[in-house]
Amino acid sequence: MLEPLSLILLVAGVISIVTGDTIGGSIIVLILTISIGLDTVQEGHAVRTAEILRRSVALKAEVKRDGVFQEIEVEGVVPGDVLRVRAGDIIPADALILQSTALTAGEAALTANPTRAKHPGVTAEADDTSNALFRGSVAQTGEAIALAVKTGPASVFGAAASALAQAQARTPFERDLREFGLVIARLTLALVLVVLAVRVVFGGRCWIRFFSRWRSRSD
Repeated sequence: MLEPLSLILLVAGVISIVTGDTIGGSIIVLILTISIGLDTVQEGHAVRTAEILRRSVALKAEVKRDGVFQEIEVEGVVPGDVLRVRAGDIIPADALILQSTALTAGEAALTANPTRAKHPGVTAEADDTSNALFRGSVAQTGEAIALAVKTGPASVFGAAASALAQAQARTPFERDLREFGLVIARLTLALVLVVLAVRVVFGGRCWIRFFSRWRSRSD
């Protein structure tokens, strides 16, 4: 959607072209077109990134049901399920590790640590996540049994994907710029109305003077 300033520039460019300033008007329209094109490309990139994040989530998960592990769709995993994760698996949910054997997980998409060792137990620090698995990360070595805590959009990975897919709120700079554009648009409209009013008033007087002179000469 065009901003007020963009609309003003577009109208100015078109008027310049129509009134004979082809070069100046073309430059304005070209710059405006490039700006809108860049915005469109950036929005498309954000949408594609969200789609890549969504596709990177595991399609299948091993869940303990009726006392045995069975493979189900990731969408069927719910908090409280007991998961089995093996090397090469994409973690289907945020989970706490119950048992592990030489498990390492790649979390480059979520944290600054590309590979991290995972093990069960209580951690000493609040920000220590060595006993947790995150949806979307990859089990690189070993295997583990874990308890699903958060799934789908409620997971850390799901929240990131949902945020990318949603329209982003305007920044304070964007809001101020839009308000400034609206002020400029109102002032421009007011100036146009004033100019038209002046042209009508003085133009009408000129016609009255011309008609009066023409009648006096005729008489």
